Amino acid sequence: MKKSKSTPNQSSSSRSKEQRYFSEEARIEIVNLIDNGELTVAEATRRYQVSSAAIYKWKKKYSPFYEPPLRKVIEVKSEFQKRKKLEKELAQAYEIIGKTQAKVMMLDKIIDLAAEHYQQDLKKTFGDKPSSKSRKKSPGK
Repeated sequence: MKKSKSTPNQSSSSRSKEQRYFSEEARIEIVNLIDNGELTVAEATRRYQVSSAAIYKWKKKYSPFYEPPLRKVIEVKSEFQKRKKLEKELAQAYEIIGKTQAKVMMLDKIIDLAAEHYQQDLKKTFGDKPSSKSRKKSPGK
């Protein structure tokens, strides 16, 4: 059997990664060097061994020249937008149904009050008459 030798790369990968911390003053200084054109972001990442994402975050936070990029969203109507539209339409439908139901209840109450006043059953008197189609034909015809 061969003995496995640990190479320097294997032993270093088993150690935890070294965390680095840049003070706020150091961050501001790096951002100023980039803003003044003395360093590019790529050069700063190599020199200070920091990710470009971190540098861009620092630029966003500390640079007086930072302007957020414009975002142009191009998409077909999303499911979220469709759902919101349907929810709005449903709310409008419920509102219309509620108003109509209130109107029907009010008219029923008026008919009931008029029936009491005239002492007649107005619902029977003025109710819908059966249509000619619904009448049964006499057997002779």
